[in-house]
Amino acid sequence: FRETQLPATALDQASQQFHFPPQPAGLCGISQGGAIVLQAAAADPQRWKAVAELSSFAELDAVIANQAHRWFGPLQSPARIIVSRLVQWRAGYEPANIRPIDAIAKLTTTPVLIGHGDADRFVTPDHAKRLFDATPSASKQFLTISAANHHNVLITAQPVYAKLGKYFWNALAP
Repeated sequence: FRETQLPATALDQASQQFHFPPQPAGLCGISQGGAIVLQAAAADPQRWKAVAELSSFAELDAVIANQAHRWFGPLQSPARIIVSRLVQWRAGYEPANIRPIDAIAKLTTTPVLIGHGDADRFVTPDHAKRLFDATPSASKQFLTISAANHHNVLITAQPVYAKLGKYFWNALAP
């Protein structure tokens, strides 16, 4: 929600300090970072030439609901309300308003890679499928990371780093 301008700021500062051209540039993020890069790319699609996200969510409220159900079963509704109120009080935003699925729908021409572990119980794989389905870009890819949960999508036997590298190499090529 607040971090969507950070990638552009970081790129601008690094480009100036280390004297490299800021374009072409792509974004990659995992989990909440994935949600941030989707929202950042949607805010400035001309700047970001490619986006890859792993293990992100389509809607933050749905993750809270899933975790409330897992942890509290029949008491999930009060737990969900309490967590939402705590987030609103501490962070200053309503979790129901954090919806990367709305952001990704604005990426009409940006190449997008959506990846997710098929054993993820924290952010279930249906989030990735919903994000992929909502992506209007004709240049989109889906990567299922076999036997990966939410915390190990980059450290499995599957060559995820190589796939990300190839994706960005092709997407950002002049």
